[in-house]
Amino acid sequence: MKRKLSAVLLLLIFLFASNVNLFADTTDTAPVPYTENEFPEWAKQLRRSEIITFGSLPFVTIGVSFIYSLLLWQQSGNFINPLDKSQTYSTEQMWEIFGYSCGVSLAIGITDYVWNTIELKKQIDEENRKNNDYKIIVTPINEDEVLISREKSDENESNGSEDTGIDIEDK
Repeated sequence: MKRKLSAVLLLLIFLFASNVNLFADTTDTAPVPYTENEFPEWAKQLRRSEIITFGSLPFVTIGVSFIYSLLLWQQSGNFINPLDKSQTYSTEQMWEIFGYSCGVSLAIGITDYVWNTIELKKQIDEENRKNNDYKIIVTPINEDEVLISREKSDENESNGSEDTGIDIEDK
C-alpha cells in the first residue's frame, strides 16, 4: 500500500511541480536550420580546426609509426612494420607514437586555424576596399598657389639656394 501511495505522490509531484506539460501538443519537433549569423566566425574557424585536428589523427599516426619504425631500424637494426599484425610495438613505444601523432595533428589544426584566420582577414579587407570604406580624398591645388610657388622657386634659383619643394612658414 505504501508503494502505491508513494508512486501516486511522485506522479502528482512530477505533473504539477514541473514546467513540462504531459498533455501538450508536440507535433512540431522538426529541427530549425541554423541562420547565417548564429555562430561567430571565430567559433566556426575553431570548429573547423578541431575537425581537421581529430580527422588527421589516424593518417598522421600511420605516418608517425612508419617514421618511428625507420628511426628504430636505424638505431637498433630492428624494423617493425606498422601494417603487419604479427609485429607489434611495446606499450611504451605505442604511447610515444600516440604522443607524437597528437602533437603533429595539433600542429596541423593550429596551422589551419592561423591560415584561415589570415585568409578571412584578407577577404574582409578586400571587401572593405571594394565597398569604398577606404576613401582617398584628392584635394585639388589652387592655380594661384602653383604660381606663387613657381615664383618663389625662380627667386631661389636666382639667389643660388636650392628649392626643396617644401615651404616652411614660421608661425
